[in-house]
Amino acid sequence: MKTNTPTAPTASTSLVRYDAARRALALCVRVDEVKRIRDANVAVQVYAKQAKDSELIKYATDIRLRAERRAGQLLAEMAKRGERAVRKNMKSQGATSKLADLGITKTQSSKWQGLARLPAETFEAKVTDAKARVEQAMTGHKHHLTRATRNDEWYTPASDLDLARQVLGGIDVTPASNDEAQKVAKAKIYYTKETNGLAHEWPGRVFMNPPYSHPLIDQFVDKLVTELDAGRTTQAIMVVNNSADTEWFEIASDACSAMCLTRGRVKFYRPGGDPEKGKGSPLQGQAYFYFGKHPEKFFEVFKERGTCWTPRRAKP
Repeated sequence: MKTNTPTAPTASTSLVRYDAARRALALCVRVDEVKRIRDANVAVQVYAKQAKDSELIKYATDIRLRAERRAGQLLAEMAKRGERAVRKNMKSQGATSKLADLGITKTQSSKWQGLARLPAETFEAKVTDAKARVEQAMTGHKHHLTRATRNDEWYTPASDLDLARQVLGGIDVTPASNDEAQKVAKAKIYYTKETNGLAHEWPGRVFMNPPYSHPLIDQFVDKLVTELDAGRTTQAIMVVNNSADTEWFEIASDACSAMCLTRGRVKFYRPGGDPEKGKGSPLQGQAYFYFGKHPEKFFEVFKERGTCWTPRRAKP
């Protein structure tokens, strides 16, 4: 008797689908077509992770990046032809499509057009690196701080939280926190592992010290940028490892108004530790990102912590 029970894709069927997706991308002439392929492969990545299928997740990662690069090429071509509103005043100049109409955020557009500008050899190296990283994450290898510590419990010292309050004027949301850290952060709203900040909106002023393990750090950075693009988050400060070689760091750099590379390592404190004297230091330096309309205030306050500047963005 036949059943309708779904079966996991095999390596051979994954390869067939991969080749078909590559051909489909080559034929796409509209951004919405490419985005459908991209979104489908994001979903496949999630399934592959749950199924612990390392080959499938590598195929899906490969196609996702190629779709994002192709979308970036098409977006740039549309802007040149005057078919896309890349500035607020372009509607009056005959532009026919806004990013929102295409289901794309400003950050995604910028990132994807950046992929489109990469030389072919550089892009292929990026794809290879991304596939290696997702495979490492799936097989249990950790990057950066968590590779040595095996946990994400690093709490921001009270002195640095005070600096953040000076810039933001207060803290409304800490989306990656817990009961102990909240005693120092004193946010109006805080989310823990159990309440899952990724599942909620982040209204107002946000301070974020995200978990540094993969893929959580990628997810929290993407969520912050989404909340900023939607206008729900009005200002934000984020502290992370200085990991300029990662995709999430690039996304944060592109979206932020200012950043500070700390002089020395942040002295985080651990569960049960002293928030005033924090002793735990990760294996590398840290960076503070500021998102908002007052970078000059961030410079004024955070200059004591290290070197501050405003990222120079590439011209569209």
